[in-house]
Amino acid sequence: DIRAKHPISPVSMDNQGGGGAESCAVGEATSSDTLSHFIFLLFAGGCLYIALRITHEVHEVRSRMGNLARKVTLTEVLSYRADIYFSSDPLSKPIALLCMTQVLILVGGFLLYAVSPSGATLPEKMWQAWVFIADSAAHAEYGTITERIVSFVLTICGMLVFGFLVGIVTDTISEKVDQLRKGKSVVLESNHTLILNWSNKVIPVIDEICEANLSEGGGTIVVLAERDKEEMEQNIFESLADLRGTKVVVRSGSPILATDLKKVAAASARAIIVMSQENLEPDESDAMALRVTLSLTGMEKLNGHVTVELSDVDNRHLIELVGRKKVETIVSHDLIGRIMIQCARQPGLARVLDGLLGFEGHEFYFSTHEELDGKAMRT
Repeated sequence: DIRAKHPISPVSMDNQGGGGAESCAVGEATSSDTLSHFIFLLFAGGCLYIALRITHEVHEVRSRMGNLARKVTLTEVLSYRADIYFSSDPLSKPIALLCMTQVLILVGGFLLYAVSPSGATLPEKMWQAWVFIADSAAHAEYGTITERIVSFVLTICGMLVFGFLVGIVTDTISEKVDQLRKGKSVVLESNHTLILNWSNKVIPVIDEICEANLSEGGGTIVVLAERDKEEMEQNIFESLADLRGTKVVVRSGSPILATDLKKVAAASARAIIVMSQENLEPDESDAMALRVTLSLTGMEKLNGHVTVELSDVDNRHLIELVGRKKVETIVSHDLIGRIMIQCARQPGLARVLDGLLGFEGHEFYFSTHEELDGKAMRT
């Protein structure tokens, strides 16, 4: 019997259990020390990179200035580079906050390590510095008077960091709200009706399109013009109380710019209407319509039907030449003038045209059925 030949005493078992616990504790301490040293090296490397980057920027500015570099102070150079950095990089503020916090933790850790009489390591003091920065009440009953002074300074710096963080969050939210209010966001629509430019005909056109979409359960109309978004929305919703299931989306921008046309999903629109600008001379308005047509025809995968309103009939061939069978032109004042003369000469014609061309009441729909080609109609 093995147990009879080699008996194991309780004392030896206790010693074995104690040795295992001690080795486990030593392993955990070693792992913790390794992680602490890694974090310290990471912070130290980050601060060294920041110092080298600032030195490089100062040297670059002074080298470009040549002989004038002697008249410029270091503060002016740093202020100039900071101005460029904050105005050109959208992530400049969060990066600056991160760098400021990193430097504070490293410097605060060194100061606490220098004035602390205890045997704590530098990474532990760096963690303690972060506690003072993040918690404004952590230094109330801490250590000697020298340690309290250092912790108090770190707490004040932490308040500044927190205020900077609040300012960044506030600015980000304000910029996003202003972007939404000014109509700078992207339109995520397809098979919609797009109206470009603004005139007094926009609201009647929207009303007719809403009436046309009523039989389909509603639709989407997107308006893009160089006017204030809130002003356009106010004009539309005050004039049209009932949109009959149609959603109207308004964006502020230039119909000439391809980026603004992509913002309103012009390529996926079902129909595009380019309105003439009444505040311009006829030739200037048609020139703007020509530029809009060029921007539209230059887009890839433009599938919608484009209708351009012109002010001068002599400019029609230019738009048709640029449009290449993708664009249809309408000289509104010429067409309206002829209709008014015909209605004046023939009483009742206005009612007939209103019934034929308007979407209210009965409507005409066109559909292609190839199986009926060549067959006679029987009543």
